[in-house]
Amino acid sequence: MFLQRFILVTSVVATGLMGCNANQSTRSDMTADPATIDIAASSTNIVAGEISTISMRSENTLGRDALVEWTTTGGRITTEANGTIARARFDEPGAYTVTAKLTLDGREVDSDSVTINVRPVG
Repeated sequence: MFLQRFILVTSVVATGLMGCNANQSTRSDMTADPATIDIAASSTNIVAGEISTISMRSENTLGRDALVEWTTTGGRITTEANGTIARARFDEPGAYTVTAKLTLDGREVDSDSVTINVRPVG
């Protein structure tokens, strides 16, 4: 008798949770906030050869297969902390754009850019 009650309770709980997840998933599909990415540079005005650190913040990506891709119109970029921080170095004066693209589940969903102005040394 005890075993039968335990099975019955487990079935009710499992059914209740399944229904809750189904409703929650449907509701989130209808009212979900889009995933976003924002980047900010430690400095947007640097001298040639200096490094600007750019940090990334994203929203609404929890539990999804997220990837950040960094690009620049010149210079070199290295990333750390799973792509949430990029360090950009530019050896020549000019204005350069650094862009971070957010891909979720294999699809690009947002991007953000910052312009770094590089002055000559001296």
